[in-house]
Amino acid sequence: MKMTKLFLILLLFFAVSSTGCAKVAHMQELLRLKGYSEEKDRQELLVENQNKRFERLLAAVKSNQLENFPDQRSIWMSFGEPVFEKKITLAQTPYTVWMYRYSTKFFGSEKVYLYFDEKRNLSSFDFSPGGVMTPVKRKGLQHVQQASSKTRS
Repeated sequence: MKMTKLFLILLLFFAVSSTGCAKVAHMQELLRLKGYSEEKDRQELLVENQNKRFERLLAAVKSNQLENFPDQRSIWMSFGEPVFEKKITLAQTPYTVWMYRYSTKFFGSEKVYLYFDEKRNLSSFDFSPGGVMTPVKRKGLQHVQQASSKTRS
């Protein structure tokens, strides 16, 4: 009986001490997994914030309020970083184009294209409803000052 108790005590001691060593031996891996989990949480929050800013931009476009954001700085401060940026030339006029859309909806999503002149002032925009591809044409661009009521010639 004493031998069995001693054996059980030693077995319990060995079991407890070996699990502690396992935790210490794999601490780096456990910390890495914890870091991945925290990074995923940060990414989800970033996507959520970007989508909220895009929805504010959509509301501004649809309510003809883009004239309240006359330049790149005011757009950036209000709606964040664009998803895409490109320099183009339309009818010998250079533009910087910023494209906004939902963060994780690559296809079939609403898109807003903002066209800035060389002085970084917002000169025109193009709104693409979900699922519709709009080719970039000077004729189709809408003046910011006149919102969507008139188009450029």
